[in-house]
Amino acid sequence: MTKKLFVVLPLLALVFSVSLHPVAAQAAPPRALVKSAEHGDAEAQYALGSLYATGQGVLQDFKQAAQWYSKAAGKGHVWAQTNLGFFYDKGLGVAQDYAAAFKWYQKAAGQGDATAQSDLGDLYYRGEGVPQNYEEAYFWFTISSTTGDPEAAAARDAIAKQLPLEFLSATQKRAAAWKPENPKNPENPKSPKKPK
Repeated sequence: MTKKLFVVLPLLALVFSVSLHPVAAQAAPPRALVKSAEHGDAEAQYALGSLYATGQGVLQDFKQAAQWYSKAAGKGHVWAQTNLGFFYDKGLGVAQDYAAAFKWYQKAAGQGDATAQSDLGDLYYRGEGVPQNYEEAYFWFTISSTTGDPEAAAARDAIAKQLPLEFLSATQKRAAAWKPENPKNPENPKSPKKPK
C-alpha cells in the first residue's frame, strides 16, 4: 500500500484547480467585498481568499489567498481554516509547513468539516506535522466517512488492516461518541455557510 492512496483532497482539488485559460481576470476584486474584508468581516475575507485562490474575477494569487484565509481562519471561519491548512500542506502562497497545516486542519475538523477531517487523517497517516499514528488516522477517516465520503471510507478500511482488533474497537467507540465543537450547519448561526 502506498502513501499516495491516502492523499484525500476530494473537494479542495476542485476548488484549487488551475485553469490554463482564465476568464477575463480583473486587476482587482469588487470594492465592496474588499471594504468588508478590510473591516474584519470573516465571510468577506473568506470570499476574497477564494477569489484569489481560484482566479475568479481576479488574477490568481495564492499568497493573497493565504493572507485573506488566514484572517478569516483566525476568526474561526471553518472553510478558511480548511483551505489555509491545505495551503500550508501543499506550500501554496506560503512556505510548506506541515505543523501549520495540522493546526488549521485540526481546528476545522473539530468544527465538523469532513474535508479537514480527511486531511487530518492523511497527516496522521503520513506522519507529517505530527508523529505518524495509524490509530488517529483511522479515527479521523472514520469521522469523515460518516458524511459518506468514499475516499475517507476506503482509507479507513485500508488502515484497519494494519491495526490490532483492540485498537479498532476502542477507536470505533471513540469515533461514535465524537461530536463537533461548533458544528457547521444551518441551525448554528455562528457557523459560516459554504457557498455553492
